[in-house]
Amino acid sequence: MRASTVVKCQSTPFCFRFDTPAEREALAAVYAYLCPLYNYWHPSFRLTGKEKRMDGRYQKIYEKIPKTPYERLLESSEVSEESETELRRRKNGYNPVELNSRLNGAVERLLKINREKDTVKQAFREGAGQAEAV
Repeated sequence: MRASTVVKCQSTPFCFRFDTPAEREALAAVYAYLCPLYNYWHPSFRLTGKEKRMDGRYQKIYEKIPKTPYERLLESSEVSEESETELRRRKNGYNPVELNSRLNGAVERLLKINREKDTVKQAFREGAGQAEAV
């Protein structure tokens, strides 16, 4: 799958309402793959400050090098050596390609459940409309 397809799939679930138990379980499965993928392999620029410009507006200042949340935790002095070892062990247990593949499958299952729910709702509406016409 191309990267653009993956991004498209990842942003799609948030355009729908997931209110059934099956949808909530499927959404939890999406996050089970999405969270480790982003925490360990997707770096981002962190906002480090804001400076007021001459015109009164603010300019945001970001880190020079993007880092993952995992890298930021390892750099923190508040994290114990035991926790660092556990974090490294967890990261080594994941395969980013496999996580991405499973994430795409979980998103597809979620969207399928949502489409099926919408089909049932549509059929119910059409049936109710026919009953009123009689």
